[in-house]
Amino acid sequence: MTEAAHPALQRAHAAARLVHRPVELPFETFREDVLRLVRERDGDAAPSEESIARRALDDLYLARACEHGCADAWETMRRQYERRLVGLAMKRGARGADSETVVSDLLGDLTLPAPGGAARTLLGTYAGSGSLWAWLAATLVRRLGRRAARAGSSDIDAVPAGRLAVEDPPWRGSVDRETAAALDRALTDAWRLLEVEERAALSLKHHRGLSQRQVARILGVPEYQVSRSVARAVTKLRAAVERTPGLDRHAADSGSGWELLRQVLASRLASSPAGEPLPHEARDGPTGRPHADG
Repeated sequence: MTEAAHPALQRAHAAARLVHRPVELPFETFREDVLRLVRERDGDAAPSEESIARRALDDLYLARACEHGCADAWETMRRQYERRLVGLAMKRGARGADSETVVSDLLGDLTLPAPGGAARTLLGTYAGSGSLWAWLAATLVRRLGRRAARAGSSDIDAVPAGRLAVEDPPWRGSVDRETAAALDRALTDAWRLLEVEERAALSLKHHRGLSQRQVARILGVPEYQVSRSVARAVTKLRAAVERTPGLDRHAADSGSGWELLRQVLASRLASSPAGEPLPHEARDGPTGRPHADG
């Protein structure tokens, strides 16, 4: 890093701390992340103050804090952007509760593992070339378009993003029999090691096709806890896939995050058409009565 860039990063870090309080991202972590992103995206081995200033540094501070799991970061991002995104969804044709559901799912899905590269989460792929709002808005508009096209009607939430095509596991026919058997064993073992809430959240959201809000109501937990349970489960299952000898990782990593999710989960969820059984207290909800949308 050039000497000229250091004061610019210090000023940006100090300003971002005030904007996004109480989120605390250490300066060294912020500095290293920004410099790495500039080098990777701009091909600038020695980033200058000008090249750093072109980044949306306030937004990068919050995004990187979420990526590193800093306290209050995800909650702060949701608080800052959720209502604006709901308004955008309504302008794009989502009606009533649909607008809140699609935004809630989008923000929750940002916690899922990225399909490849250095990022830990999908939000971690944001590099600050434009504002975080523009990045989120573009992501939401694409998702609304895909949902509307799949639904073939005005019901924007008829087919949730990431719905699994579980009838035919994607690796069938693309790997040899020995590798497919090893992958199935690895997934079976990893599935058994998931926490009950992780299995339930994953099955409800990505097999039964429920929204994040519906899953939260069924399990009797906050929506952000559903996001974390799904993210933890996917991370564990993905690790099992990556440890499988003979699997073509390049094919998996070259696809979208959802395509990777399909590859990891299809076999396990296909073997349980009704989804993973829920514990009594989750199945009946906090009141002891079954939920209507479960």
